[in-house]
Amino acid sequence: MAKVLVSQVDAVWLAERLHDWPDGSGPMYQRLAQAIERLVQAGEVQGGARLPAERLLSTELKVSRTTVAGAYELLADRRLVTRRHGSGTYIESVRTETPPPRESVLMRSLERNEIFDGLLDPPRELLDMRSAVIHDSPGLPQRAMDAMAADVAQASSLQGYVPAGLPALRAAIAARYTALGLPTEPGEVLVTSGAQQALALIAMLHVRPDDEVVTEALTHTGAIDLFIASGARLRTVPVGQQGADVDAIERVLAERPRLLYLIPSIHNPLGSVMPARERRRLASLLEEHPDLVVIADDTLADTYRDRRPPPPLGSYPGAHRVLHTGSLSKLIWGGLRVGWVRGPVPEIRRLARLKALTDLGSSIPSQLLAIRLMEEGEDFADERRAMITQRGRTLERALAHRLPSWSFDTPEGGLCLWIRLPGGSARDLTMRAARHGVALAAGSIQSPQGHFSDHLRIPYSHSELVLTRAVDRLAEAWEQHADPSPICELEDLRVVV
Repeated sequence: MAKVLVSQVDAVWLAERLHDWPDGSGPMYQRLAQAIERLVQAGEVQGGARLPAERLLSTELKVSRTTVAGAYELLADRRLVTRRHGSGTYIESVRTETPPPRESVLMRSLERNEIFDGLLDPPRELLDMRSAVIHDSPGLPQRAMDAMAADVAQASSLQGYVPAGLPALRAAIAARYTALGLPTEPGEVLVTSGAQQALALIAMLHVRPDDEVVTEALTHTGAIDLFIASGARLRTVPVGQQGADVDAIERVLAERPRLLYLIPSIHNPLGSVMPARERRRLASLLEEHPDLVVIADDTLADTYRDRRPPPPLGSYPGAHRVLHTGSLSKLIWGGLRVGWVRGPVPEIRRLARLKALTDLGSSIPSQLLAIRLMEEGEDFADERRAMITQRGRTLERALAHRLPSWSFDTPEGGLCLWIRLPGGSARDLTMRAARHGVALAAGSIQSPQGHFSDHLRIPYSHSELVLTRAVDRLAEAWEQHADPSPICELEDLRVVV
């Protein structure tokens, strides 16, 4: 979101920027004051701007007016604001450095994503249900860990810089795609530090300011942030239980966008899969647009429940130029940080040179461990899938029991449920939920246009005990959410997990 450059700070805008303010300790008015102070010190609100009236901000934050009044008074004591009787509360002038245009663009892309906020500054007293990564797993196979230790000892005698990735790992990833129906050679694979770096490298190489990038109407938040940081103009096509709307893609491609980003195999956040017939149609269409850069994100493809998705998009006639990105983070372990790009050799070489410029190559120990884990085969992967599926069904049952008015489709895979609320704002509910000890992400952050304000994404990657506990707290928050009155009795609440 851009900095406020007007004399009046809008209450809705301010409430959105303060989405995680209840996290922390101390009286609620103090927490609110601290959150506003952080925005002021960061220069996101200009000196001289008038803050929202106490009544308006208390309505948006769903708190008592005395909470807002107390926060404003505390800010006045710290000489960060001036209270003018009959006029309002005004930000004092704060010395901040005006960031250069590039930094402004980058920061706007980061400000919108509370999932990343949770990773950078984990909530101390909340059940964090924002990030869809496996928690509380049985751990990695000991035999793989033991073998990796010997591998590291042997590899440590080498110089350690391998920008494109260890040859053995590139070969293992290539064999994986070949087995899925997309014949691949090691030279068509670049190893990256997770799928997020894979997307970042592609965006750095191909997307320039004002280029048009097409995504699905719901998509990976990290991709949205990257494309915004590149200065792109985002357009969307509808997406549902059959994947992206190919007819809509055909219409938008007539206007010659620069890049098309899709998640055909276990969509994030829907958990849906594009059928083979639609992939074939799409591949035929892509053949007519040789200058279009196409990314098929396979990051969640291995997290399917009952049946594996169809062969990768690049295996269909006409789609040989598609760049496939993937990762071991979702099924195996987020901390492994091993991802990849699969594509034509000339493209992989260009991306490898760019990767060398950014980090000289991914961690060798992580790559060695990844090789050992891939050697574990389908038995280990099936165990992981069974664990994730069981957790997903636990969350579904708990929601059906405690929150029957919430609706969702059972996904074909993935790590989260995409939930529609029967009414009200998901953003408002996230603030209520925080006061009951649960950190949530509103569904609007998964929309480039900020749509789907009545949806939530709830991961089921936690243990079944944590999931059940979280739903119990959400049921309590939802009961209060239906009551529009502010929360007056929670001024000194300290949430204990």
